[in-house]
Amino acid sequence: MRYINAVIGLVIVILTIFLAWELLYRQRLVSLIASSNGYQYGYSNPSSTAIDADSNLLYVSFFGSDKVLEIEPSTMQLLREFSIAKPGVILAPTESPYIYVESTSWPGYVNRINTDTGAVSSLEMSWPAIDMCFGSGLDVLWVIGETWPAENEGYNYLDAYNHPGTGRLTKINLNSFQVIQTHEINPLPMSVIHSEYTQNLYIWHELETIDDESAQIVGHRIYETDTETGTQDKYFIAGPDSGYEGVPRMEFWSDDQRYLAVPNPRIYEPPQAITIMDLESWQDVTDQIFPEVGNVPFGVRHIRRSQHQHVLWCTGWGTIEPGNTDEPLLMINGDTGEFEVYGVSGPDLWGDFSISPETCFLYLVSPRTDEIFKFEPPNHEPSCHLEIVTAMPYQGPSPAEIEFDATGSYDPDPCDELTFEWDFDGDHIYDEPVDDAYTGSPDNPTHSYTEDYSGIVNLKLTDNHGAESYCLVTVEVDII
Repeated sequence: MRYINAVIGLVIVILTIFLAWELLYRQRLVSLIASSNGYQYGYSNPSSTAIDADSNLLYVSFFGSDKVLEIEPSTMQLLREFSIAKPGVILAPTESPYIYVESTSWPGYVNRINTDTGAVSSLEMSWPAIDMCFGSGLDVLWVIGETWPAENEGYNYLDAYNHPGTGRLTKINLNSFQVIQTHEINPLPMSVIHSEYTQNLYIWHELETIDDESAQIVGHRIYETDTETGTQDKYFIAGPDSGYEGVPRMEFWSDDQRYLAVPNPRIYEPPQAITIMDLESWQDVTDQIFPEVGNVPFGVRHIRRSQHQHVLWCTGWGTIEPGNTDEPLLMINGDTGEFEVYGVSGPDLWGDFSISPETCFLYLVSPRTDEIFKFEPPNHEPSCHLEIVTAMPYQGPSPAEIEFDATGSYDPDPCDELTFEWDFDGDHIYDEPVDDAYTGSPDNPTHSYTEDYSGIVNLKLTDNHGAESYCLVTVEVDII
């Protein structure tokens, strides 16, 4: 009896230790930032992220664990998890209670998660889904995938490169959540995007294009695809074939969606990290729009566009410089083509990423280390620009209504908001109730002078991180 009691006691102790360890381990995985600046949640192979602009919640798919996680992005705290077979790309439309997740299993599915109730509904594709995008008005979803011979059933899209089949393009009505039409397209479709400018789809196909003279692979094909018929009559070549596991991410360079930016995952000669295509003229305009593209020291895998300003972020493939192991991030000013390169301390950031519309933080996945990386872009000083609208010198009756224009001022950081503070009497004291009063908007004010004034007018800009910038103009007011 003494022996039995001892065994029972030992079992109880072991179970207590195990449960305590499990709780502490789970809490550590969910809430603790790792030394490599990555967050882990106990699941494998994160493949895609999306930010719900309505709730500002982060959703991450874990391909290797059949899970989609809902995460509070400021704390990275796990809120809910959903079971989805081989989840891949996630889309989160605005003003909708749903998010959409593809399944790259066989058969494939498009899954709709109601973020209010947590309910999951699935629409079978009968082939593995590889990528998807919204059509016009966000009431249509386009899904690409591929079918293979029966003996290849069980493969997922990671095997498609070595087992090409028949490409598929399916249109889904999101109101009824039913398939409307399906077309056969070229094999090995990997990424899809819809242009409001042309009302066509542009599909990246992992098809090798061989140069006749050198017999070298010179690029992958981006096919223009008719949304009514699925016809693919023309394509352009962008960079070398990618040869990596994962869905490349294309993005539009311009607001009107006329110019398409396509990542080139591998470095080649001459180096060109991105190809920019004019979808109207069907011309490569990279050199005109992004003249410094040849100076980017690495290939690009994914491109995402900030919702606040014309800024594009790209994940890199390679290293920033010899001896630097940081993973490269590229920020491009879409208006000027200028770029900055940042290094993120974390291994293999070659997965998908998303950008918060509220904070402009980037959330990147690392499929090889099972981590989610949260990246706060470095802050920049505002750019201050000030002009006098009223002709100078002014001579006239009191009050003299002098108009100023600072609308050319801006902040290079997409999510920053600017505060305008004025000093109309040159005493370097800003926004005094009487001396610095004005009518109009903060960036286009009109100040009333009732006395002669010859001196400077100062403008102070402050962003929401506290960075400041100043500019001034000279004013000559003669009251007669």
